[in-house]
Amino acid sequence: MNGGVSASRASRARRTGSVVSDLSAILLVLIGIVGLWDDRPWITFICALVLIVVLVSRAWARLALTEVSYEPRLSRTQLVQGDTFSLSMTLENKKPIPLPWLRLREIVPSGLELASGSAGEIGKTFNGSLEISETLGLGGYERAHLTLDLKAERRGHYAFGPAHLRSGDIFGFYQVQQTLNPRGVELVVFPKPANLPPIPIPAFRPIGDTVTRSGLTEDISRPNGSREFRAGDNRGRIDWKISARQGAPFVRTFDPSVTECLVLGVDCATNIHDHWGIDTDVLENTISTAATLVTRNLKQGHRLGLVCNGTPLSGQTPPVIPPGAGKGQRVHLMNCLAAAGAITTRPIETLMRHHGASILPSGAAFLYIAGVIRPSTLDFLKHRQSKGNRILVLYTGRDAPPRDLGLAMIDLRAAFEADETAADSGRARHG
Repeated sequence: MNGGVSASRASRARRTGSVVSDLSAILLVLIGIVGLWDDRPWITFICALVLIVVLVSRAWARLALTEVSYEPRLSRTQLVQGDTFSLSMTLENKKPIPLPWLRLREIVPSGLELASGSAGEIGKTFNGSLEISETLGLGGYERAHLTLDLKAERRGHYAFGPAHLRSGDIFGFYQVQQTLNPRGVELVVFPKPANLPPIPIPAFRPIGDTVTRSGLTEDISRPNGSREFRAGDNRGRIDWKISARQGAPFVRTFDPSVTECLVLGVDCATNIHDHWGIDTDVLENTISTAATLVTRNLKQGHRLGLVCNGTPLSGQTPPVIPPGAGKGQRVHLMNCLAAAGAITTRPIETLMRHHGASILPSGAAFLYIAGVIRPSTLDFLKHRQSKGNRILVLYTGRDAPPRDLGLAMIDLRAAFEADETAADSGRARHG
């Protein structure tokens, strides 16, 4: 995504410094007049020459950043954590007046690191962002390109800018600067899937504590008729026209789905006792587990939904995504995971109850991914299992998981430890 912006339109240029002040210019005029009065023309000549240089310098500096455009471009706007991409910066002087020097300062958000590039100076801001600085000269109607290769170290939604331009006259008497806010230069870094063992989807149990009456998830896009209302039926499926004709409540029925329906419950809480306590390793393990399941199951053609209670780092991603399939669904799901923050405002069960059957259809499998398990969430999961949903808990915490959950559970701690050991070995070999 690109975000070109003209310096002359972004904000008004501001004079930042001058060698010859306004008071000094007035003094030069007075000295020149005294030189004429005292019959010393050489003093007047020197003062006039300096004044001419000052006036030319001031006019040059005033026009320096007019008709100057700056356009940052990203080679990719969506990528996976650990990938590299290019940031190209184009500066163009669209007027005949040359710029003897032009200094660009661009801010690269924290979480993106420099891989390689041609920028002159690299620094760090107080919040860990990269500060890219380059000084160059531009002739009349000339264009310059700068390129940086960056690596996405952390998942997230990133916005570049603001950029700062500084220029002045050829003598260095005056300087002007401008702050540019190019719009639309945004990057989404998806979480990297973890190297996890195969995770089986819970199967239907014809004999056991499940009371479901169907063997597969009902697909609301495949209606097959209606039947009398039974206790426990969803009132939202009542067919009012048929009910009025029959004089008794009837509900619409649907054929079972031909594909598996899964819903991921991503619990971003990492400390059950301290709401503000954050364990970033546990959080990232939870998110990467969800990313792994998204990648694997959508490739198999499954319908996949998501409930995530992590406060989004940007306001562009919903916390609940109904089940769906295809490439577009993957982008929606990964966008939500990329933006998930560590602070949770609502438990998973609150979100689930609010959205009801639209997020967890009858018979769908629910894969709950969490580093800590609240008792209230556990009760909710048991209740959903008794209503016919297949439940699997995927534990990503640091401490040992609770015993005797009464639900199927897979402890992923050993898998993440092995993955981290392999990553450390790889870094040591390359180091």
